[in-house]
Amino acid sequence: MIDQFFHHHTNHRTDCYGESIENRARFSIELIQACGDMIGLNKVAIRLSPGTYMNEIVGDTRDYDVFHYLLNQLNSLALAYILTGNAVTAFTVTAST
Repeated sequence: MIDQFFHHHTNHRTDCYGESIENRARFSIELIQACGDMIGLNKVAIRLSPGTYMNEIVGDTRDYDVFHYLLNQLNSLALAYILTGNAVTAFTVTAST
């Protein structure tokens, strides 16, 4: 669900969670901050998959701007980590023995 806020194809909102780049990133930033308020930002992590389009989401070059803005905002927080990738890497990583 969170991913749908980022993409121009799925986010048609006209309130504070849609239209502008900042608004498209707002929900995830607020969610991360709320989690941080509860358990500490140093225990919060997020995985972003900017190049993955699932559930009929169609890619749009403007989506890059949303993820770029979001990553800049998240970098200012003291999160445990930010993982970026796509769906393929989630299933092809193997553990070393």
